Amino acid sequence: MKDWVINVTVVLPDSRIVKTRQRPRKSSAGYNLISLFVGAEGTLGMVTEITYKLAVLPQETEVAVVSFASMNDAATAASKLIRFSGTKEGVHGDIASVKSVIEPFSLSKILSAANKQEEIDLWSGRKEALWTMTSIEPQGFNIWSTDVAVPISKLAELNGTSEIWEGDAILSMPFTDISKQESDKL
Repeated sequence: MKDWVINVTVVLPDSRIVKTRQRPRKSSAGYNLISLFVGAEGTLGMVTEITYKLAVLPQETEVAVVSFASMNDAATAASKLIRFSGTKEGVHGDIASVKSVIEPFSLSKILSAANKQEEIDLWSGRKEALWTMTSIEPQGFNIWSTDVAVPISKLAELNGTSEIWEGDAILSMPFTDISKQESDKL
């Protein structure tokens, strides 16, 4: 994300306004404030303006859904993958390579989208997961949603540190106001 940001305007906690600009390529003196503010995720100040780079949309994309026997198999396979985009022929060749990497870890057949509507349908489950969990929680319960930041090469190791992950692709932590203190500890 930080590599796409050109400059930011930030209001600091003491009300000062800081406007950053893109650093000259040959300059290495001082802090890279853009990376510092982006990485701080709002803890150093309120970002009020942001200028970022745009990228051309790829000519071709493809979406696939894969089932795995365990979270460890999924994490191991994910650490071996990168995202592919480009020409139609190039993407299809790359997808064939991806399938050969995933197959040793996959529990079942790899489901690949045949057209744009199928891509949308396959992604909808992932995008709507939080709202689905919210709708099935009993009244009086809340959902605690959080992100885990870990290098992708260490994802399989993280999975092995907790039994709470086993069998669940998404961690949902429902809590009541009474148990909120307990959930905050986690």
